[in-house]
Amino acid sequence: MEMQNDVTINSAPFGPSEMEQVSKIAGFRVERSKAYVWALKDCKFLVYDDTDDAANTVDKGKEKAVDHSQSCHGENSSEGGGECAICSSCPEFPHDKKARKFRLFKPREAFPDLQFGLNENCHHFVAVSYCWPVPEFDEEGQIIQEQRHYQVRGLDGTLRENRALDDVIDRAVDVANTFGLRMIWIDQECLPQPTDGSPQSDWDEQQIGVQAMDILYSRAMVTAAFHSLELTSQAQVDALRFAIDSSDQQAGSHDFTHVLDFLDDVSRDRYYERAWVVQESLSAGNRLSLVFRRAPGINYPSSFRVGRRAYRAPPHSLDEGVRGMQSEVLCMSVQDFRNIVEEARGVVALNSFQESQTAAIRFNDRISPDAAIVQKVRSLHPAVIQGNGLSSQITLFYDSGMARRDRIDAAGALTLLRTRGCRDVKDRIAIMANMCGYETRLDTNAVEEHCKSLRVALLTLSILNGDFSLLVPEVYAPWGDVPYVPQDGEPRESPKWLAPFDTRTSEADYTKIQRIVGTRFKPYTKPDAVFDFPAYLWAVEDLIDLTEVQEQWVDEWARLKCLSVVFNGPAKGEINDAYVSRRQQITAHFSRSGVIFRANLEILKNGSLSPDSDIWNGIDSTGVEVIPRLLAERVENEPLKRLTIGRIFFDILCTLYEQASSNANALGVANSIWQSMRVDTLDGENRQPDLPDEVTEALFSHPDVIARPFDTLQFDRSPDGQYHQVWLFDRIMSLGFLWVGRYRRSTNPSTLTPERSDSKSDAEPEDVDTVEDLPSGSGEESSLAIRQKPENEPKPKKEKKAMDSSIQGRQLRRQMLAMMLENSLLSPILAGEDKEGYPDINLSSMSSFAIIAGERVFEFAEEQKRVKNLVSVFDVDGPCTIATLYNSDWEVLPHRDLRSMTVCWVVEKEGDDDGPPELKAIEEGDIVEPIEDQELLARLREHYDEEDRRYRVTAKVKGMWQMMDFPSQSYTFG
Repeated sequence: MEMQNDVTINSAPFGPSEMEQVSKIAGFRVERSKAYVWALKDCKFLVYDDTDDAANTVDKGKEKAVDHSQSCHGENSSEGGGECAICSSCPEFPHDKKARKFRLFKPREAFPDLQFGLNENCHHFVAVSYCWPVPEFDEEGQIIQEQRHYQVRGLDGTLRENRALDDVIDRAVDVANTFGLRMIWIDQECLPQPTDGSPQSDWDEQQIGVQAMDILYSRAMVTAAFHSLELTSQAQVDALRFAIDSSDQQAGSHDFTHVLDFLDDVSRDRYYERAWVVQESLSAGNRLSLVFRRAPGINYPSSFRVGRRAYRAPPHSLDEGVRGMQSEVLCMSVQDFRNIVEEARGVVALNSFQESQTAAIRFNDRISPDAAIVQKVRSLHPAVIQGNGLSSQITLFYDSGMARRDRIDAAGALTLLRTRGCRDVKDRIAIMANMCGYETRLDTNAVEEHCKSLRVALLTLSILNGDFSLLVPEVYAPWGDVPYVPQDGEPRESPKWLAPFDTRTSEADYTKIQRIVGTRFKPYTKPDAVFDFPAYLWAVEDLIDLTEVQEQWVDEWARLKCLSVVFNGPAKGEINDAYVSRRQQITAHFSRSGVIFRANLEILKNGSLSPDSDIWNGIDSTGVEVIPRLLAERVENEPLKRLTIGRIFFDILCTLYEQASSNANALGVANSIWQSMRVDTLDGENRQPDLPDEVTEALFSHPDVIARPFDTLQFDRSPDGQYHQVWLFDRIMSLGFLWVGRYRRSTNPSTLTPERSDSKSDAEPEDVDTVEDLPSGSGEESSLAIRQKPENEPKPKKEKKAMDSSIQGRQLRRQMLAMMLENSLLSPILAGEDKEGYPDINLSSMSSFAIIAGERVFEFAEEQKRVKNLVSVFDVDGPCTIATLYNSDWEVLPHRDLRSMTVCWVVEKEGDDDGPPELKAIEEGDIVEPIEDQELLARLREHYDEEDRRYRVTAKVKGMWQMMDFPSQSYTFG
């Protein structure tokens, strides 16, 4: 039985059998060393076969190009700009006739003296992304094979007919000439296509190639996305050029309906129905070119030579020459396509209904057809999230073509894959791994043998790589198929941390692409402990008073909001005419600004608008809900609203900062709120100093905070059109306080032992409190030094951090380290120096280990800083324990919007094993000196190794915490 694609339907909650499957298939993990070797050294390309010039009718321009390439064959000539010797050795594709003969070219065999590593390679090729043809069958049920007319010469000289359709090869050659390239990669031609009688080596190469698709497509100088759409109207093409660049003098002004028609056609193109092309286009990043068919006579640029010298691409006869045959394709960069979509979005918005500034009332009406088209087409190639800081903008580029790439998380991959077709369900596992850039992979054949559920496999793959995005409730749209309802006699209990993934996978609706430099970091966990998640624990026990902010700003906050009026149908016995009349009356009533303000104030005070409230003014409220909304679109289009929100936010921080001398939690709360909502760096011509990482006087006096406070904040839009961070403001304005969580100290013995002799502690003398001995359970005195807690701890002294210790400096430093490790780890493997039988090294885990060891993240002094400084706030109603899982993609600037969603887990400890008596003092952070007593350390190590750190998840909530570093402890959640 084959694996079932159960992510397209709402299914039963996970039970014990599914959880056991996760643990089992986690053992089928594989690393990527062989995939790198194949993508960088062993892949083959399709090139023009000029062994029989007469049959191929080589044109003079091509002969000239061949002569030029021979002159730089085998060397990187500085005179020609250092052109690549590898692809220069290949002939150009003819442009005056169709090429009919091709050969496979393996650079490693042609240039045996080159290393073909990260910094000695060739990326000047076109990678083709296309849909395989839909099979057609004859009356006897046999597949009808479309006739092929081309010839491909293998590496051993044997001839065969082309496997890809003639049309696919023709368009690939056309694109290669358009970009001046001489090598093509097409999976059907360059990968084995094994059958039952094929040797095992063919199957093995195909499997490795599947796992390495993201590497290959990220290397390609151009990825050609073949669409079925043919452009036949010059007026439409001219309108597209104008939408791309309205300053294009040749484009002129045109009817925008041509653009909307084009986008509608693109949204229905078969290209977007195939799962494979999603990971191909994503891996290509900005090197993706959308390729459309071009009708004869359509005028559009057909030569793209940008960056030729910078990327060492060889000269081409068409650089200055003219094609002998008109190009039959139209190439459009993915960025140009995005520009067209955004231009259309703006036009549609201008033509749509404009909400009244006074009648701030909103209804859930259907969007217009044009808006629906734009909404759908925006999801095909979503805009890439990229920060403005140095750590986001730096370009890391190898000669192999590998560079910073676009990456998606598991939630986005699930969203895109659930609507795309794929012949073999198990291939979706490799496709997700490629889309997400995972280092740890799963052996898809072994997984399919032992697991028939795709959702189980995808969950396993994501958590093995430290990606917890599938567990975020906001990822799953509130609409969709009817949720699964357990049948009688089917009592299956699923861990709450899985909800709603395990029951609503078909409703995944989240697509965000992030441009990443470096690897995804993941702290080490035991291979057999797949449900052990690195996390921070927080003891939520205290309140922090913000009534001063509430009293000053509650009225302004109420004025910022509009109302969403939801009508749930007529009252019992109410006739339709009466219901319509009542709706009109309510609409008119709640369109008055005074009513909106009073309603918002009452809802802030009481939580809802009661049916007997005088705000209804005697109107029957049956079946009507009134919900306050802080609509992001209105805020971002009204400068006064932005300014007001910015002032409220910084007044919250200022109030907390002023409380620091009397409240030990205040400054930590301020830092958590600030780091959870700040941008990385503001763009603009008048660049100001970097924003400080912590709340100090320097923050309040920063020019950007004074002049444009809202712009220094990253508000993340929620599915309902508001912001995910609204809860913070609502709690302050309605209650006047926040619940505060303090970091619970790790009991990992590595954080308790004396530091290395060369280690320098940053602890200041005044940080050390009175020390006393804690009696042990045996009646003997222990050498565990703990502190006496003062009534009010003094305001901690803050020193200005150097750039390399700032949040962005840390990001940059770690990215550079990961890049160097990537080079040092892959170089011996690519050189064939790796030893048989040695375990594969996971770049993600190795980078994490190097950072933890090099920066001493787990040492005593660093853990003491966390105990002292880390304070958080959560959207909870009382004391509890909270776990925040470590996901390295979330703990960076600019932050992922997922970090602002419901990602904090309310937990309860399972079991009664309290361990050694000293453990409680350690967990509460009372220890002030490293433990020297070796017997005590031995007892703590023994307990730590055997301790069942198991917690039961009872709820998920939102929260704000400072940028999290690697946790030194993992927990098991049930």
